[in-house]
Amino acid sequence: MRTRLPRCWWWVINLVLAIACINLANMLLARSVARRKEFAVRLALGAGRLRLIRQLLAECVLLSLVAGAFGIVLAAWWLELLLAFMPPLPEGIRVAVDLRLDWRVVAYAVGFSTATGILFGLAPALQSSRTELSAVLKDESGVGGDRRKSRIRGGLVVSQVALSLFLLIAAGLMLRSLEKVRPTRLGFISENVLVASLTLDDARYDRPKSQEFYRRVSERLLSLSGVQAVSFVEGMPGGFMSRSRRSIEIEGYEARPGESLELDAVVVGPRYFNNLKIPLVQGRDFDERDRDGAPCAAIVNEAFARRFFANSSALGKRLTKSAAAQCEIVGVARDDRWQSLNKDIRPFFWLALDQSDRRRMFVLLHTTDDPAHHAAQVRQVVQGLDPRMPVNDIRTLPEYFDTAAYPFHLLGVVLGGSGLLALLIATIGIYGIVSYAVAQRTREVGIRIALGALRSDILKMVVGHGMLLVAMGLGIGLLLSFALTRVLTSSLFETELLFGVSATDSLTFSGVTLLLALVALVACSVPAHRATTVDPVEALRYE
Repeated sequence: MRTRLPRCWWWVINLVLAIACINLANMLLARSVARRKEFAVRLALGAGRLRLIRQLLAECVLLSLVAGAFGIVLAAWWLELLLAFMPPLPEGIRVAVDLRLDWRVVAYAVGFSTATGILFGLAPALQSSRTELSAVLKDESGVGGDRRKSRIRGGLVVSQVALSLFLLIAAGLMLRSLEKVRPTRLGFISENVLVASLTLDDARYDRPKSQEFYRRVSERLLSLSGVQAVSFVEGMPGGFMSRSRRSIEIEGYEARPGESLELDAVVVGPRYFNNLKIPLVQGRDFDERDRDGAPCAAIVNEAFARRFFANSSALGKRLTKSAAAQCEIVGVARDDRWQSLNKDIRPFFWLALDQSDRRRMFVLLHTTDDPAHHAAQVRQVVQGLDPRMPVNDIRTLPEYFDTAAYPFHLLGVVLGGSGLLALLIATIGIYGIVSYAVAQRTREVGIRIALGALRSDILKMVVGHGMLLVAMGLGIGLLLSFALTRVLTSSLFETELLFGVSATDSLTFSGVTLLLALVALVACSVPAHRATTVDPVEALRYE
């Protein structure tokens, strides 16, 4: 099975990188403020501004390269963890997921780390080289400059919270959508259905013999205790549904220049739609009337009827498969996700098994109890009719469907892991900026306590400052999420990414916002509690 995740994979990765870069910029900015006296002394002793900028950039790039190397080691461990949390596949199914760290990935990581160090180290380096020497050396911190840098740091925290909220909401929508990607939610039943693959030998089975074999298999399976119905279908659901392409002509429809009428056709047995509870909006299901030698019958889906018979009924119209074969449309089946997981369901049609020549079919066994208990009976019935026919691929219908939905489960794991990583980075960033603010205001806190301020007042002051930034970030993040989550349901993706979940799902939005707010509150509370333990005497001596 070969699949490719949607391009949003790269957007997710770069969004997490952006959040990490904002954290880095905040730390570098805070570090430059803490070292302003050191920079002033160096400048006063004759160090050139260019030399100071080179030193700061060298430090930032060195730190970035070390972090990049550590990140590559961490990525190798993370990929192993990701593989461990991948959704399991049914027995016998093999899916190759290439998550190797090849040279392109390593080069991208090293290049991005170096660029990050230069980009986010340049601004603090330039600011530090323009220090007001007299004010700093006199211990006049430059209130205007500090406030300006404080606003910049606050703005970075707001941006970080906003981006984290957007990524967490997108991950939440995907995870809620995955719960909806189930057969019963997509338009057909799956409970108590066992599926077995039958492949007939071309040398021993011509068309009459193969049709007789399928008929006898159906009769014997129906005679088993607990078996309610038996159906045949050429392929299984979702993006891996087996079908054949046929060039046809449609009665009453003239193809436009350049329009292709090569459509997908699927062969099914009698009562297929009835057994899977797929509604027919018009006409009837295949039955005994559609036997070999009788007029050819076809059932089309709603997409077919809309495209080719928008102003009339499709029933009774004829499809021309070849110069000597015409099929009358006897039914119109409802569009559903059994046909495909793609966003746009394509027009296609079904043909009757008794009027077709097929050597490979899937038999669907509808049971009244656990279908897995009937696997041995199916094998016995088939090999009782043909001892040389292997019957190895026997699974329940949900197991087959999980194979088709595997890329969506994988994307959910990636988005969920990225969301948790973004949450961790945002928590560290909020904790860091609040801790730094507490350290910068140690003397102020000591004076307040000495003048009689209650420790609860100090706690409210520190937490209130941090949560104000968080609240602003949450507000911006909600607006960003309302605007951008609609991309998940837009035409940019061929495959539907959200099933049964609105792009503005209120439960996801409110739950994720509350989660991020609670985590931010804890991140603010830890340094705030530390501020309440400040000794006024020591604080008044603080420099």
